[in-house]
Amino acid sequence: MDLPQAQANWPAAQAQLEQLGVRAFPISAATGLGLPGLLAAIAEELERAPQPEYPPALPILRPKAV
Repeated sequence: MDLPQAQANWPAAQAQLEQLGVRAFPISAATGLGLPGLLAAIAEELERAPQPEYPPALPILRPKAV
């Protein structure tokens, strides 16, 4: 959203993306505008994501001193 053209085109782009079921976030690399909303959405998605299942830990075998 750093360029005036991006700001002018955002409403149409957002409407098209919403029709496709895509969440989009206008952000500015220069000012950071929009980053808190994007980061909050990422955190929400991570909360909903399934947690990976890890195999049980393998035992550590250590040789005994002779």
